[in-house]
Amino acid sequence: MTEIGDVLLIHSKAIRKLIVEPERNMKLALLVEKISSSNAPASGLSIQSIDASEKMPVVEDSELSLACITQGSSAMQVRWFKDGAAINVQTSYRSMWTTLVPKNSKDQYTAILGFEKAHVLDSGEFICQVSDWGIIQNKSIQVSVVTKPTAQVIPLTSTVRQGDRMVITCLSQDDVHGSFGYNWVKNNHILNPSVEPEMVEDLYPAGSRLLIHSARASATYTCIITSTAGSTRKDCSVTVISAKGQKQSIHYP
Repeated sequence: MTEIGDVLLIHSKAIRKLIVEPERNMKLALLVEKISSSNAPASGLSIQSIDASEKMPVVEDSELSLACITQGSSAMQVRWFKDGAAINVQTSYRSMWTTLVPKNSKDQYTAILGFEKAHVLDSGEFICQVSDWGIIQNKSIQVSVVTKPTAQVIPLTSTVRQGDRMVITCLSQDDVHGSFGYNWVKNNHILNPSVEPEMVEDLYPAGSRLLIHSARASATYTCIITSTAGSTRKDCSVTVISAKGQKQSIHYP
């Protein structure tokens, strides 16, 4: 495994990666070691493997690194591409970095492309291109980044009279396959339809709605949408007034 002192000579950004953030350094070191240990040395230019530090799909805002294990001469050059376009970390609108780790005991170099925070737009095909004395080789990896679901609650606020019927709808434009989970909370407590005047119904192909058969008191209803990328909450504030126009205080079960 490459010593930290060697890597300090490679890239100024790598210094912070390896010293200031030891947890990240350990993750990258394990990634390089895993890939390197599974490949035998070969003669001439060779891209032996390319792997990601995280399992796919990657959750948005997670740290992500791509490691390209190569063999070649000291004149070898590495370029990264995404969906056919060259990546320039110097002009990137986000924080990205690259470094080339010196060769190990198996004469393998490790080229790393790192993302401070993965974005859903980072999904696509990444190519590690290595050139050495006129010879060019490419190897690709598919990256998939998922984002937390967006939530839409209709309405966000409402004022009704005591005893009125009301419907609150919760949707997510990201739930194209109807695979998200939908749950409701009332005044920060799990909704219990068996003792409360509300009923929850699933919508097709995706979504949920809350039916209030008889509004009793003001309350805040929260829809929680859950996917593999995490959870999102959205509130609906309901104000209940009496027949005489007096506001009914929030009821906490």
